[in-house]
Amino acid sequence: MMAPGYVLDASALLALIGDEPGSERVAGALTDGAWMSAVNWSECLTRKSDWGHEPETLRDDLLRRGILGPLLSIRALDARQAEAAASLRTATRPLGLSLGDRACLALGMVSQRVILSADQAWASVPGPIRIELIR
Repeated sequence: MMAPGYVLDASALLALIGDEPGSERVAGALTDGAWMSAVNWSECLTRKSDWGHEPETLRDDLLRRGILGPLLSIRALDARQAEAAASLRTATRPLGLSLGDRACLALGMVSQRVILSADQAWASVPGPIRIELIR
């Protein structure tokens, strides 16, 4: 049985904050409750820094909009997820997926939640993990 709610990868949250194609799907998923791995959260904060902003501006913006906390929960990478991420290495290596990608996949796999991503390579991820591309 699939658990309610979603897991967002970094590309999904970045689509939302950048008002990119697929952002409306992410916004809809937030109303059902969404989780994000702390590893992917770090990726989003890093991207903000790459764009010339202090990483805290993303946190503050999402708190002000009532997203971070009530609608989006940042989840620590625990031992079970770390083991699941490691087990995905062989299958995802040909797709070029990173540790951050596998952390997201592991959170979705362990929690049995649908993962939202804008990364087209994820359509080829094998196994029982449910992935929905937002564009």
